[in-house]
Amino acid sequence: MLVVYVMMLMMVLMMVLMMVLMMVLMMVLMMVLMMVLMMVLIMVLMMMLMVVLMMVLMMVLMMVLMMVLMMVLMMVLMMMLMVVLMMVVLMMVLMMVLMMVLMMVLMMVLMMMLMVVLMMVLMMVLMMMKTMMRMMLMMLMMLMLLMLMLTIMMKKMMKMMMMRMISFNAYSYRKRIMNINTDVSAEV
Repeated sequence: MLVVYVMMLMMVLMMVLMMVLMMVLMMVLMMVLMMVLMMVLIMVLMMMLMVVLMMVLMMVLMMVLMMVLMMVLMMVLMMMLMVVLMMVVLMMVLMMVLMMVLMMVLMMVLMMMLMVVLMMVLMMVLMMMKTMMRMMLMMLMMLMLLMLMLTIMMKKMMKMMMMRMISFNAYSYRKRIMNINTDVSAEV
């Protein structure tokens, strides 16, 4: 009976030991698992940090590229503005020249109108006069005056129009004469 009791105790002890061992093993396994999990978490965090850093770098690069592009665009815009300004200046110069020509034409027309008015007034005066001889003489005088004034106006217009060309031709002619003189003096 005692032997059986002892055997039972031994069995219980063995069971307890086995349970303790199992517990220890489980603890060790849990620790290992926790370590592995921690390692995995650290790796994932590192990867996330790397991704964030890469994204930040990409953003910085994109910003730099955008700034460069903006600068290039500004340069192109400035060039375009310069071209437009040049065109505007040219158009203004052309308009000024046209206005000058128009003014000259208007002056001529006005002078002609004045002459016609004067002629009309003189005609009225002549009509009021009695004799035909005086009338004829006055008519002739008026015609002569008109012709004279027209010739003067035409001369003035020609001078105004051709002044630059004449001055340029005179300058080139004078330069050519100077060159010829220097050549002759060198030969002498």
